[in-house]
Amino acid sequence: MMFKLFEVPMTGRNIHEEHRVASSLELLLDLAFVVAVAAAASQFHHALGAGHIGSALYGFGLTFFAIWWAWLNYAWFTSAYDTQDRGYRLLSLVLMFGALMLAAGIPALFNGNPTIGTIGYILMRLALVAQWLRAAHDDTERRATCLRYAFGITIVQGMHTIRLFLASDWQTYALWPVLLLEVLTPVWAERTGETPWHAHHIVERYALFTIIVLGEGVLGATRSISTVITQQGWSFGLLNIGLAVTSIVFALWWRYFQIPLADALHHRRLAKLAFAFGYGHYFVLAALAALGTGLELVADAQLAPAFHTEHRVTASLAIEVTAGAIAVFLGTLSVIQHVLFGYTGRRWRALLAGYLFLALALWLARSNNISVALWALVAAPVMVMWIDDCANCSIHGH
Repeated sequence: MMFKLFEVPMTGRNIHEEHRVASSLELLLDLAFVVAVAAAASQFHHALGAGHIGSALYGFGLTFFAIWWAWLNYAWFTSAYDTQDRGYRLLSLVLMFGALMLAAGIPALFNGNPTIGTIGYILMRLALVAQWLRAAHDDTERRATCLRYAFGITIVQGMHTIRLFLASDWQTYALWPVLLLEVLTPVWAERTGETPWHAHHIVERYALFTIIVLGEGVLGATRSISTVITQQGWSFGLLNIGLAVTSIVFALWWRYFQIPLADALHHRRLAKLAFAFGYGHYFVLAALAALGTGLELVADAQLAPAFHTEHRVTASLAIEVTAGAIAVFLGTLSVIQHVLFGYTGRRWRALLAGYLFLALALWLARSNNISVALWALVAAPVMVMWIDDCANCSIHGH
């Protein structure tokens, strides 16, 4: 029997396919991407703890964009063209290796040396180019769209390669137009014909990645608290803070899954809605990754100040990072809701109420009352959920 790499024609999946769920391969690759998320969050934590606020925000925003953008493009491609044959899986292996290379290069990237991380990123993107070329060959109906994707991604990766040979300052200057071309490539490609993505499948993919990123935040906070338990033992304050941290994560999970995103994308299959949903999740996911860093800083500030001799992490900084992450998360979800479901004043009143509790948490943190501040942070998403009960949301905004 002849060995064949490409056994299944890549002609596009049925957009109305029933019981479409994420595959085990997709979940495996998600874990590789989350390794990179963990590396970015760890470097973000160290930079903030050292007092380098500006460079920490820049480095985290940039590295998380690289992770998220490679994941996003892979997720939407698999929703449209997943064949699960040998060739598809081997190209996915290349993408997985690139994700791990990116993760390995993140510490150096935070220190101004982007070479390893950029090579890993380019490898991921070129693996996807090969997939798009295969789709262009098999899916004659959407060949122009697939070729646009392959061409656009290839050109941008060439620009990333050229950047590596520029002086350090010029690398930074050249980065922004290249990133702009990255995000415009799908917009340009889809104008010749929409790829056959599956609404419920893509929402599930985002939901699963959201849970994994949330879990990474819990793991980071748990590591910090475990160190304190080893050094100091249990205490009522430790239990209180542990419960508050858990409640924050649980409340944000509840808020995210309160919104019937799949129904809106399925019933109103418009490109502008898909782009708003897909691109808007950069801020949702980055906020959740930053939340994990904030929770680690909470443990650093309140539970183990003796471990920070050169740059002591203050309660104010810890709550500011955590509150900022929650604010971005809640605000972005409200904007996505607005685009998908239409305007309701109740939604914006709910967001305002949540932001008032975040402001209260910041005020409490300034007086070193970190325990009560954490419960104010818990109250923010709870208030948003209570006022903006989306259990009966419809695609008409009711």
